[in-house]
Amino acid sequence: RRAHAWRAGLRCLRRARPLPRASAEASSEPTVPWKWDILEVLEESRDGLRDMWQAHSATDCGAWREVALALEREQDASTLPIGLRKQCEELLGRRDAWLVDFAAELGALLALGAELRERLLFEPADRAGWFSAAGVSPLDVQRLLERHLDMHQKASRLEKQLQMHCRALRQQVVGEQSVFVDGIFADT
Repeated sequence: RRAHAWRAGLRCLRRARPLPRASAEASSEPTVPWKWDILEVLEESRDGLRDMWQAHSATDCGAWREVALALEREQDASTLPIGLRKQCEELLGRRDAWLVDFAAELGALLALGAELRERLLFEPADRAGWFSAAGVSPLDVQRLLERHLDMHQKASRLEKQLQMHCRALRQQVVGEQSVFVDGIFADT
């Protein structure tokens, strides 16, 4: 699920790259050619970020469980290299702080996105353009898309670190006569 959310976020962000430029160009046109694309990208990004947060907040499954179990088992923890064990402990320690920070940023981002969405959808049509002085500016859209991109990058960095630690643990533990089966370590 976490990998799916991560890939969905990257797909969403690839689609979003041309939108700030296109929205700036569209600001002089009376039609709204990019409004629905912007709203769709923001919705997909929001869903991907929520999925990532939910996947990382679950401690009882997946890679977080794998790291925690490797450190909890005395036999496995004592055979791990000191550097790897410390890195895994730091990763688990930073997880809670990351979740709190990510949830706060996500909440602020969702509030801004909801405000922008409402302004895009419900601004009176009799204005000169959909990017007007009282409505949505191309800079507003660009800033919001950049914040979404930043959140996806933070989540992907954490995911990459977590996967790197899991690979290192698997290599180390498999070499020490243990096997990772169905999400838990089992002695052979």
